[in-house]
Amino acid sequence: MRLVLATHDFASLGGSETYLLTAAQQLQRLGHEVTIHTVNAGEMTDLARASGVLVAVGESQLPAAWDAALVQDAGMALALRALRPEAPVALRASSEVSDFQLPPALAGVVAAVIALSERVADRIRAMDDPPPVIRLRQAIDVDRFAPRVAPRPRPEVAVVLGNHLRGQRLEALRSAWEPEGIDIRVVGRHGTASAAPETALAEADIAVAKGRALLEGMACGRPAYVYDFAGTDGWVTPERYPALEAEGFGGRATGRITDPALMRADLAAYDPAMGLANRDLVIAHHSARRHAEELAGVLGGLTSACDGQADRAPLREMARLVRLQQATEARAAAAALAAQIAAEDARRLAAELEAAMTELVQLRGQREAVEANTRQAAELWRQIDALRATRRYRLAGAIGGFADALAMRRGPA
Repeated sequence: MRLVLATHDFASLGGSETYLLTAAQQLQRLGHEVTIHTVNAGEMTDLARASGVLVAVGESQLPAAWDAALVQDAGMALALRALRPEAPVALRASSEVSDFQLPPALAGVVAAVIALSERVADRIRAMDDPPPVIRLRQAIDVDRFAPRVAPRPRPEVAVVLGNHLRGQRLEALRSAWEPEGIDIRVVGRHGTASAAPETALAEADIAVAKGRALLEGMACGRPAYVYDFAGTDGWVTPERYPALEAEGFGGRATGRITDPALMRADLAAYDPAMGLANRDLVIAHHSARRHAEELAGVLGGLTSACDGQADRAPLREMARLVRLQQATEARAAAAALAAQIAAEDARRLAAELEAAMTELVQLRGQREAVEANTRQAAELWRQIDALRATRRYRLAGAIGGFADALAMRRGPA
């Protein structure tokens, strides 16, 4: 098949971007002709091209024809439907939070929706006249994400993997685990960004993440702890796996709240053997090779509801408006995050300033004490000099000198 895998943003390192690249690589291994299509290119685009995947930036670089498309946002669904109505479009809904990652509420645009969790599938099914929902599981490259060394018997390093955990929630984790001797390393937008997170995971004993990033840690044979901005579910175990997977490893499967005392108790339950069990779970349920086989079957079985003669202008205009709104909301979200970070920085700087002022007051008091002692010492020296200048002091000195000389003449007694 000739396939187009499309997403509005293919610039930064993130879960939806790595999913699309993984799917493209595995579909290529099955012999399909794959093109990733995007509007916003960047580091992920370079990584895809370096791995041998064709990336079309803008519609002018798209192939002349394709048999089916897999998209990750509503704007791309509308745009590709308008460009080639005879080619069916499937949408992979990566989140139930963003409306842009859900199918357009317009019949015939999307032939099917692929959901990688029950939480997302439930959101799609709740729509008015929803398209068919196909439930698959996340796809992890188990060759790339593989164990290198076993986790330590006693944990020393925890890697927080992802682009969202920061601020108060990250500090809650630090306050719970760092006093227990855990070195917490943040890999992502709010820490050290990395195109090779498997390297950081190889040095870790614990993977702390949500969603796809958590599964990457599991594939590397790490004990995995579900914790991120949305909530916390704790350790992944074979018994807990079904409920956690259905929820998408998003931290909302158990109803637990963020509690440092509970997190310390969780740490005490650490077992390096959890890493081996996690590796087995990923191989059994999340192999990218198996996912690509299922995905190829889904895309090959789709049919277009359009005969190719429909008016495409409304779809193109809707695609433009959706993309415009998506870009506007993305800028607003970035501005809100920047304002939040600025507010936190201002609060931190205010606390540092207050501490510096307190220290300055203390130093000023110490300086005044030193100056007072200096003045007192100077007064004492002045009095000594005045005493030395008197006739009595000089006479006493002369008598003392005469007595010393007389004693020397007499010799020892």
